[in-house]
Amino acid sequence: RGGAPAATVAAAPASTRQLAMSAAATAAAPEPEVLFPATGVASVRHAVLNRPRVLNALSEGMIDALARKYGEWDATPSVGAVVLSGAGRGFCAGGDVKDLAMGDDHDASARFFKREYRHDCSVSSLRAAHVALLDGVTMGGGCGVALHGAYRVATENTKLAMPECAIGLFPDVGASWVLPRLAHSVGWYLALTGASINGADALACGAATHFMRSADCERVVSAVDVPALAGMPEGVAAVGRALDSLSTPPADVGVEGSLDLAGIERCFGAGMTVEGTLEALAREDAPWAVVADERIRKGSPLSLRVTHAVLEAGARASSLADCLSMEYRVVTRLCAEPDFKEGVRALLVDKDNRPTWANASLDEVPLQSVKRFFEPMATPEEELFGDAPPPYAAAAKL
Repeated sequence: RGGAPAATVAAAPASTRQLAMSAAATAAAPEPEVLFPATGVASVRHAVLNRPRVLNALSEGMIDALARKYGEWDATPSVGAVVLSGAGRGFCAGGDVKDLAMGDDHDASARFFKREYRHDCSVSSLRAAHVALLDGVTMGGGCGVALHGAYRVATENTKLAMPECAIGLFPDVGASWVLPRLAHSVGWYLALTGASINGADALACGAATHFMRSADCERVVSAVDVPALAGMPEGVAAVGRALDSLSTPPADVGVEGSLDLAGIERCFGAGMTVEGTLEALAREDAPWAVVADERIRKGSPLSLRVTHAVLEAGARASSLADCLSMEYRVVTRLCAEPDFKEGVRALLVDKDNRPTWANASLDEVPLQSVKRFFEPMATPEEELFGDAPPPYAAAAKL
């Protein structure tokens, strides 16, 4: 299907046949999963996640493509800003983990997460200002490629979530560094409930640094051109001021914060167990608290316990690299647990939304039982940065 019929091509003159075959080959070639369009601006580079049919879910190939290009750009002194956006109506719906969960190749899973986490870490160390346009669904791995950069732009289309407990995992990709540091304990709320928040709430808690109209996102590439300051701290600040000039209050486009921030602070946060959070929600006597309670109870009990431990450790950590190193130890073990396959089956494969978890309740997962997920790897080389060059090598000593 598509292109000229074979007999027509064969009967045509040589030059015509060559053009027809070239066009057919071009039509048949899959479009790249990450686009790197020319910006026409000397100091700005642009990457576009390009799997719109699956809300730009991250494949291993996409992660590798981003890592290679970011490495090139970081080594180019004239690059002062890197803009990351998503094609279609989503920024990024997270890592494409369906095949990992439903298969039994744990080496492949470890490789995927290692590449993903290393790239997430590199975003935080770019010389250039990293600008992520969260213009749509931003979940899981999408937060990993966005939230560690200098600037995160929310819009009226933003829906940000970390729903990993619902598939038997935990909020990773550096979430243990980011979430405990969000204002009003919103990070703890996101991690345990898997609920999504809009652009106004993302701005209020600090997940986003700016808010602008979706239509204005196309102006960002030209606005953040600061060639004289490229790669300098002053240049990063200048990019922030450029984004300020495009920003607008969320209310101006009809987006209002929907979170009860005071209530969330009463019910979520460091030092409070999952059971303590559920007890606090019961005392709230408010519709949002009932929904939050229900969402928590639907998650994998093992994932909830691990998530709490991961965030507590992340709140005490001294760097993103340390958090990612810890998360890598946890994810390589947790993805081998039956809850990961069962959660993905229920939500992404059969879509019956009725997972049968290995543990019926939190009572079956004692606090001490999750320590095994945090143990060092068998050899230093197996650690996230164990075989990596500086500046990451130090994190392998975590």
